[in-house]
Amino acid sequence: MNAVFRVDATPRIGAGHLMRCICLANELKHQGHRAHFICRELSEPFSQVISKAGHLLTLLPPLPADQFPLLPETPWATELQQADAQASVSAITTLPIEWLIVDHYGLDFQWETILKPHTKTLLSIDDLGHRHNCDLLLDQNIYPDAATRYLDLVPMACQRLIGPQYALLRPEFATARMQVQPRKGEVKHLLVCMGGMDRGNLTQRALEALLSLDTCPPHIDVVIGAQHPATDHVAKLCNLLHAHLHVQTQDMAYLSAKADLAIGAGGISTWERCSLGLPALVLVVANNQANLAANAAAAGLIQQACRDSLTDTDTLTREIESLIKNSELRHKLSINGIKTVDGQGRTRVLEAAESIIKCNTQPVSYLDGQALRTTDD
Repeated sequence: MNAVFRVDATPRIGAGHLMRCICLANELKHQGHRAHFICRELSEPFSQVISKAGHLLTLLPPLPADQFPLLPETPWATELQQADAQASVSAITTLPIEWLIVDHYGLDFQWETILKPHTKTLLSIDDLGHRHNCDLLLDQNIYPDAATRYLDLVPMACQRLIGPQYALLRPEFATARMQVQPRKGEVKHLLVCMGGMDRGNLTQRALEALLSLDTCPPHIDVVIGAQHPATDHVAKLCNLLHAHLHVQTQDMAYLSAKADLAIGAGGISTWERCSLGLPALVLVVANNQANLAANAAAAGLIQQACRDSLTDTDTLTREIESLIKNSELRHKLSINGIKTVDGQGRTRVLEAAESIIKCNTQPVSYLDGQALRTTDD
């Protein structure tokens, strides 16, 4: 099977979209399939991640920054979506494309309508409830209205995969999960990770809050990305706390499994921590994470930090200290996380896609990159 991913990753957008797509692409490769990434906005470290994983990569020409919406979660203008769609069509190889995956807040049903004739199955990955024209819709977050979410926003025949049981987690989390137990007792190991980009440098605020604690956990791991905006200052704070700093680590599953408590961002890392029963104080670092974190907190999966914690170190210190002292709450969060996320989402998504592809018996022929629907006549 040939799969094409349309996704971007920059400090403005974040890394979450790309990382969950790479997770899916790696599973495809493991099963003998091929993955081809098409990106327009892509920071250099991430192009290396794609290439090192053995996937094809096509970079579309960059567009002027003033053409993009101010907020990354806003769909692009119609003209921009149409231009991107045509460029994506041109980038598709002459091999039949069985599966097209788009994970991009800027591209919605307008882009998908142009690309849909060029693939047997189209998967849209979303978190925000945008309108889509797809065969398969994945939203891996938790919602009180999951049964009706997207009901009027996708075609009637579209299969909707909604909930953290479909979270695209790397296989090492499922492996580490077999070794963990629900957390209880005191906090000896603390993990601090604010995501791959951390544009607001909340890592620094979290470390400053830890310095203000009367008694700090004896073992602290701090994880930042290679493009963190204040690496040197974070390193100095880690030295003061005798914390271990990890830059662009590949050991998140191991670090999460051994931790008793995490201070982190929302997004995909929420489901990584839940799969390992790691209780967490979650700071919302992007607008698109606000509702997701609120729903996870309401379901008893995380402890959400109040908004003042983003700007006031004293407030964050009090929230960290309160959670460290509340072993009963941490134990409940741990149990709920393990029950909710089992780390097998990627296989469920692949099974759903393969089922749709097998049902689509209408072959697709290609001529100069243009797909022509044919029949068996």
